[in-house]
Amino acid sequence: MCLAIPGLVISKEAAVSNSIPATVRFGSALHDVDLMLVPEAAVGDYVIVHSGFAIRTITAAEAEDLLAALEMPGQVKRRRVAAAGSTGDRT
Repeated sequence: MCLAIPGLVISKEAAVSNSIPATVRFGSALHDVDLMLVPEAAVGDYVIVHSGFAIRTITAAEAEDLLAALEMPGQVKRRRVAAAGSTGDRT
């Protein structure tokens, strides 16, 4: 399964050959990302990143919604484990 993650553009360098190098923040982690598919992305914009390439710009509200959705599966799993532990049911 492939997953594209929202991140915040922290810095953007000048285009080099077929690449637009940038630094994008994902939570507390900084990663190198290529903006060649979304050259209009600017510092302060949120982008969707897949395999090191920004594939789309999004609003801050969209980024917050996506990040919340990505957190939900873990919360649901933790609730199921907690419920199973309290009843003895492991399903």
